[in-house]
Amino acid sequence: MSSAKVWWVAVALAIGPAVAWAQDVHTSSMPAVNFSSFKTYYWAKTDAVPGNDIVNERIMAAVDRGMAKLAKELLPAIDHLELALKAAEGHEDVVKGFQMVAGELQAALNRVGIQTFSPKGEAFDPNEHEAMAQQPLEGAEPGTVIEVYQSGYRINGAVLRPARVVVAG
Repeated sequence: MSSAKVWWVAVALAIGPAVAWAQDVHTSSMPAVNFSSFKTYYWAKTDAVPGNDIVNERIMAAVDRGMAKLAKELLPAIDHLELALKAAEGHEDVVKGFQMVAGELQAALNRVGIQTFSPKGEAFDPNEHEAMAQQPLEGAEPGTVIEVYQSGYRINGAVLRPARVVVAG
């Protein structure tokens, strides 16, 4: 089989399930579809195809990279929203509106597999935390996170952005 034919077969195997998924979604009565449902549908439709596991892994890795890239662009806006929430204390109507927006953004990130983490009280881990400062604190064991400046984010278990923290010294 020529390389052009192999390429077209790979494209057909990769795109075929996506087209079928879109047709099923279009004809179904599902009110909303999230990206993780595509991943589930895609795996179910392509698992039976012999030799398709490498193509599947590459496509799903590309999907995750795309979601991570979008999330990295959104994280500064989410950080600013959290700062605005702190600054608006005492203005209950404003705080309530900011909380609603922040909640919707967090829910959207969770739906695509991006989780936030705040490691206050945990042992410092350089793989997941970025130390912004170190300060002594009575009653805190050295090397423990005592304050979180910015929450960290994970996508499917991998650190997307480390939490920015203050460590007890």
